[in-house]
Amino acid sequence: MSLLMHRPMDVYYIALRMKTIIVPCDFSAPSRAAYAFAMAMAERTGSQVVAVYVIYIPVLFDPITAGGLPIPYDPDFLERMELQANEQFEEMKRAVAHSSVHSKLSIVNGSVVFALLAEITHYQASLVIMGTTGTSATQENWIGSTTEKMVRHCRVPVISVHKNMSLQPIKKILLPSVLGLNQTAFINKVKELQEIFGATLELLLINTPSHFFTEPEAKEKFDEFIEHYHLSHVVTHFKSFRTEEEGIRHMASQEDIGLVALATHARKGIAHVLQGSITEKVVNHLPCPVWTMEMKDERHH
Repeated sequence: MSLLMHRPMDVYYIALRMKTIIVPCDFSAPSRAAYAFAMAMAERTGSQVVAVYVIYIPVLFDPITAGGLPIPYDPDFLERMELQANEQFEEMKRAVAHSSVHSKLSIVNGSVVFALLAEITHYQASLVIMGTTGTSATQENWIGSTTEKMVRHCRVPVISVHKNMSLQPIKKILLPSVLGLNQTAFINKVKELQEIFGATLELLLINTPSHFFTEPEAKEKFDEFIEHYHLSHVVTHFKSFRTEEEGIRHMASQEDIGLVALATHARKGIAHVLQGSITEKVVNHLPCPVWTMEMKDERHH
């Protein structure tokens, strides 16, 4: 289908909505890639970058004392860990030159996911960018990676980055969708993302045995969706696959997609284990960055 001309990016509009980007950081290769990606993105949006290093020390109890009193930690040990983290941050910072971007390191203690969520709230962050290396099938089903847990629990958008890359190649954003008209907040964020990158929106409707549409039905849904959300610079794709995940992975590899945008319904607990998560599977297995955001059904609000 025809491609609409892209209007100029309104940098002021974007800057109003994106002030702080959080980067969970353990100074591994994936987290360094996420930091570099965040710095490049912050340069475009006028944001600051806060790298968050979490020190998690489990509480140990003395089995000899009455009542099992907790064993105090050596404060020098924590001081050495913080000093080492600051040194690694300065090294990482020097490797990524973005003179206009302010970045800093925040060192916090506690359980990793809860500590990260607390920092996101503290800084009123509008985006989280984090590295991921993917996980095994067993880990996906039972414990998940930190990235998966953040995708599941975070109330602001998360971009998962697998490797170093610049922002320049991101000219196509793949948006798989069932084309519902009850997701205004989510689609507005996708449009904002599209503006940041100056990208084409590749809108994908996947035909599966359980969710089947005819060609005329698909065209009608596309037209209604695009008009309802006032989308521009859009290309539509109607493809048939056995599963949604298979369709997303195929499209991402065949269409030069720079980034995949996905909604998550943040399933938790037993529902998550039983139903699984298409979003988390895609986060783990696609080489390109994956942007995720929790979507709520607006018909219930």
